[in-house]
Amino acid sequence: MIFCLSRCNGRPFGASLVMVVCAWAGVAQGFDPLAGDYTRDDPLDVRIVTYNHNRNFIDDSNTDAEFNRILIALDPDIICFQEFPSGISVSDIENRMDGILPTAGGWQVHFGLFAGIRTVLVSRFPLTIRRTDTIPASSTRGVTIALADLPDADYSRDVYLLGVHLKCCGNAGGSEDQKRQDSADAIANWLGDARGVARASGNNIVLPTDTPMVVLGDFNMVGGPQPEDTITTGNIQDEGMYGVDVSGDWDVSDITNLMPADPFTGDTFTWQGSGQFAPSALDRIFYTDSIITVANSFILNTNTMTGSALAAAGLQSGDTLASNSSDHLPVVVDLRFGLGCSIDPDCDDGIFCNGAETCDGNGACQSGTPIDCNDGVSCTVDFCNEITTSCDNLPNDASCNDGAFCNGVETCNAVSDCQPGTPVNCDDGVTCTLDACNEGTNSCDNTPNQASCDDGAFCNGVEVCNAVSDCQPGTPVNCDDGVTCTNDSCNEGTNSCDNAPVDSNCDNNLFCDGTETCDPLLDCVTGSPPCMGATWCNETNDSCVAFGNGDFEPDGDVDLIDYAAFMICFGQAADGGCEPANISGDEMVDLNDLALFVAQLGGPS
Repeated sequence: MIFCLSRCNGRPFGASLVMVVCAWAGVAQGFDPLAGDYTRDDPLDVRIVTYNHNRNFIDDSNTDAEFNRILIALDPDIICFQEFPSGISVSDIENRMDGILPTAGGWQVHFGLFAGIRTVLVSRFPLTIRRTDTIPASSTRGVTIALADLPDADYSRDVYLLGVHLKCCGNAGGSEDQKRQDSADAIANWLGDARGVARASGNNIVLPTDTPMVVLGDFNMVGGPQPEDTITTGNIQDEGMYGVDVSGDWDVSDITNLMPADPFTGDTFTWQGSGQFAPSALDRIFYTDSIITVANSFILNTNTMTGSALAAAGLQSGDTLASNSSDHLPVVVDLRFGLGCSIDPDCDDGIFCNGAETCDGNGACQSGTPIDCNDGVSCTVDFCNEITTSCDNLPNDASCNDGAFCNGVETCNAVSDCQPGTPVNCDDGVTCTLDACNEGTNSCDNTPNQASCDDGAFCNGVEVCNAVSDCQPGTPVNCDDGVTCTNDSCNEGTNSCDNAPVDSNCDNNLFCDGTETCDPLLDCVTGSPPCMGATWCNETNDSCVAFGNGDFEPDGDVDLIDYAAFMICFGQAADGGCEPANISGDEMVDLNDLALFVAQLGGPS
């Protein structure tokens, strides 16, 4: 067994030297939420919780077991509860808290303004300098204010608490958002007033120098960002009512918006959402980081915890579900005060990225300067890596993208910054296409160019460009005019067809029917017979022969001697000496000739 002075498991019992036996049973103590151990790292760390219990704590007995397990696991020193209904009294809260977490002297309760529901501060420590609103007044439900009087034997300073439950709902710029802004302006003014800064509203509260201040509760940050900015920076919007801008921290800097996370998921939402709205971080804790440091902080969500962690913490997986306790999750911070700080290592919070904490001459830890991981290279994503305790500067090619396609993909070089890309190569290997990069379609255009295939010749036809198979030969010019007697040819000199008439193409090799001619339109035209009048055409010797007169001798008359010669020629062609027998002119010596011969027999030829 180990004897503990003043506190057991983080619970203070005042400045008197009360000896309490703490049975650790050999179990190692230390903050390890992933293992279900929520024990403070330092027993003197002050654990503060903000919890909107959705009107269920105490008022709904069906939730008793869940709230009991939650509060026992968290073992808080100070709680800012939101949404107690009118039927819950101070004694109801005192008795219930003493029943769950007994503490020497009992729990202290400070009621805020009632507006349908109220905000309540509950503390193991005495609560003094109590108020229910600022001057000038804030807005919805006021501000529940008190000084938690910490034991002087353990702490050099007390802690000033401002519990809030700002107006719900609405949109940026709406009436609800304006009420949240009024509350933020009032809180910023009050923090400056508490530091002793002269304010137009008068100096209504003056705290001992360097008193830590914590603003916590359900801030309902669902509209614009200005209310949050005002609380953090002191940038007051309604200066006519609440005075000029004023910093909230003692070192005249911004106060810190804690934004803890679920250790099992890293999620920062504290309201679990509904069917219409997504989960969000409505519940916040702001604090003066120049005076106190955060030893640990977390959001308790039993629905994300492992089975072993739940068992170790004495919790059940459904304890923080909206159906069992509240639609909000408890937000927890362990604050570490300056007493005992003598050298810088006393202030080390074990976090690399927020810089090296230092111990000032008053024994108070001062925040370090966050590590600057900016490498001066515009395209790298620069961040501090808590795991490797070093800076990561990761090249981000996307940040170099100039939005153009054709000049290629820009890349990020971790040393020499953005580098130009390699221009897109649109050459398709086809000689006759016009290759170009199209910025509008982010693609290559390979347009066939017919002119590039032209070989300058007319007669072999028009060459064409095929986008795949390159230049293709044209179809030779067809000069056939359909006229059989013309000689058809392509004239490369005139880039046209020649169709020259050639009479010989019409010659049928016959003399007697005349000379055929070639007409370029009518084709072959029949000739006129060459032998006219008293002549007949002799095809054999291509001549015109006068009709015969029967006089073979010739002696001027037709007699029997001529008859004998006629008969020799009878039935023969009228040539080879038989010409006198062709009296009818039909090329044959036939009966017609015989009749004509007999008619002349005995007469003159």
